[in-house]
Amino acid sequence: MAEHGGDGAEQRRRWYLWALVALALVSVLRLVNQVRDGDTDSLTWTIAILVVLVIVVVTLWVVTRRIDGLARRVAALRPGAAVVPATTASEMLDVATALGVSRANIAGQGGSVAALAVLPDRIEVWFRKDEQPRWVLDRATLTSVHVAPAVFGSARRDALWVVGATGAAVVVPAYRPLRATAGAASREDLERALQAVAGTGVSGTV
Repeated sequence: MAEHGGDGAEQRRRWYLWALVALALVSVLRLVNQVRDGDTDSLTWTIAILVVLVIVVVTLWVVTRRIDGLARRVAALRPGAAVVPATTASEMLDVATALGVSRANIAGQGGSVAALAVLPDRIEVWFRKDEQPRWVLDRATLTSVHVAPAVFGSARRDALWVVGATGAAVVVPAYRPLRATAGAASREDLERALQAVAGTGVSGTV
């Protein structure tokens, strides 16, 4: 049975988004009152805060839907696979370049939506809008599956490294999509992804 997330994580994601929406609504009500009272100084600050909130809410909503959507689509295309939802580390662009595959939807700073489909003989690397895996790692020739820092934006974050003779993958597991948008993954999520990928005997440590 393919798995890519948990009910608890999904519920927390929804509560977080609803909290942001509620905060935005409160800001709208304040804006209405300030317009009515003619408080132009406070009005400017409220508009600025509201714009930022709207951008944050929309961005998080879009990214989380993309992460969930890709994971579900890959799970449907690969019944029985363990699907690891993820965002990319910056190193993924280098991997794509070295392999000579398309770099579409792979941002140089990291943070692109991706998914790993873990099958008995291979690990498929998928990105948004892909009709087939962008590249495939042969599980028989994997040389390393481990967690180590990788570049994400201007920071270094713990990421899952899967390295083999046929390529590599460097991703931040996104079982909790909201955390993954900032390149953050809990130890639990890293261990879960590590187990999903290294479950047939390739050793890895966190």
